[in-house]
Amino acid sequence: MESQITFQRQQVASLQETMELRSTLHEKGLTSRVSVLDAQLELARAQAQLAETLGGLARARDQVAILHQRLSELDSRLASEALTEMGQVESELAQVRESLLKQRDRVRRLTVTAPVDGLIKSIAVAGPGAVLAPGQTLFEVVPLDGRLLVEARIDPRDIGNLRLGQPA
Repeated sequence: MESQITFQRQQVASLQETMELRSTLHEKGLTSRVSVLDAQLELARAQAQLAETLGGLARARDQVAILHQRLSELDSRLASEALTEMGQVESELAQVRESLLKQRDRVRRLTVTAPVDGLIKSIAVAGPGAVLAPGQTLFEVVPLDGRLLVEARIDPRDIGNLRLGQPA
């Protein structure tokens, strides 16, 4: 559009000069008044076309400005909505993490684990659903790895016959 305006301005300048030359020639009696009027008419048409093109350019620039403003408003709105949604998601994530920690703790408290690997010697619990007192023994476990230590009562008369490492 800019090149079209440049061309039309050059055309108006050229037609202006043509009209002035014909007017000068008419004053000297070398051309007819019709020739001057034709030049004026062509100049007026060219000026009207230039004005129309300039108006179109102004309207196009106004439209571009309006579209830029709408785009900016849309960007702002979308950014705001995204931040709001992100805040909600982060809040939900925090709640899920807290719930997960509670569930893991619950599972940890419901799981009974022996302190060592071994064989169960005796069970002190009546069965599923039994209520246990705090610190109550659930099982007696005989360890599989390592040596078995035994605390035994020995008749004082047999103490002299015992040796370290002696089979039971």
